[in-house]
Amino acid sequence: MKKIFLICCLLLTFGVAKELSIKSEDGFILKAWLKYPKVKKIKYPLAIIAHQFDSNHTKWLIFAKKLRNRGFATLNLDLRGHGKSIYQNGKINTVIHFQSMDNLKDIIVKSSNKIKFKNISQDISLWINTVGDNYKNINTDNLAFFGASLGAAGLIGVMFEYNPKIAIFFSPGNTKEVGGEDSISEVAIPIMFVGSSGDFALNKMIKYTKEANMPTTLILPGSGHGEALLKNSNSYVKVFLNQYLK
Repeated sequence: MKKIFLICCLLLTFGVAKELSIKSEDGFILKAWLKYPKVKKIKYPLAIIAHQFDSNHTKWLIFAKKLRNRGFATLNLDLRGHGKSIYQNGKINTVIHFQSMDNLKDIIVKSSNKIKFKNISQDISLWINTVGDNYKNINTDNLAFFGASLGAAGLIGVMFEYNPKIAIFFSPGNTKEVGGEDSISEVAIPIMFVGSSGDFALNKMIKYTKEANMPTTLILPGSGHGEALLKNSNSYVKVFLNQYLK
């Protein structure tokens, strides 16, 4: 067992992402990918990355690499019912995929009932606790949160419990839908909110911005939502991270 653990650590250290698995209380086998930066440290800060509805962790691979270049270990999640996190009690249980924006709201509601989105914040807590207990070179007292839409809502839902040092949320969703608590106003950390002028989640993002103690708000032109804004916000995100990650 010690030899297997050592091999896993070496793989992580030399750039191969380690696929991790945990089991939720309601039987989902949840998947995430842990990867270390090239620069060795005794303890690594950890960036938790959570994708949006009907997406998966691969949308954030380039973003995660940039965070590792800044010294973070990265944990890219596949949320329940997405990507490889689709097995519940031995059976496949996935979100309903949408074909157009016209029926998106209805599809999200149906998927939420089917997958139980109300457990997403609890899943994220389970991930943080599991990594903290099993990877002693990861400092879960030094966290950063990055997410979009559904994943951002899940992260916001556990902010007060884990008090990350910094966060960036793209088109963040409603914490009530993911079983968390809206504790934006109770944490004094720099948070960047990214949306678009035609984003259907813009009003919710503005509400979060008003409640936050150290907000930075970026509203891009167009109607992009969540991960669609990753590319066009890249230079602004870089400035934000340069300012707060000394």
